[in-house]
Amino acid sequence: MYRLVASGGIRCAVEDINPRGRSTVVMVHGWPLGRELFEWQMNVLPSYGIRCISIDLRGFGDSDKPFGDYSYNTLADDLYCLLRRLELTT
Repeated sequence: MYRLVASGGIRCAVEDINPRGRSTVVMVHGWPLGRELFEWQMNVLPSYGIRCISIDLRGFGDSDKPFGDYSYNTLADDLYCLLRRLELTT
């Protein structure tokens, strides 16, 4: 696990398993869960050559829990920071 600095300096917890995988799956939890939701997938999918990335969005799990904006736009910006930092494209 490492911390991604997202918009507003918020640190979001990220797991990146099997970075050399043939394909990539990014897992994003719903409200009010966290990346632990994907424990089974994170343990199994890498054995099939898949890179697995999961993130605790701001306010959840091991990420910072700031007082303030939790709009969908802000959460989407945090996810965009992750995709951009890891240079993931379609």
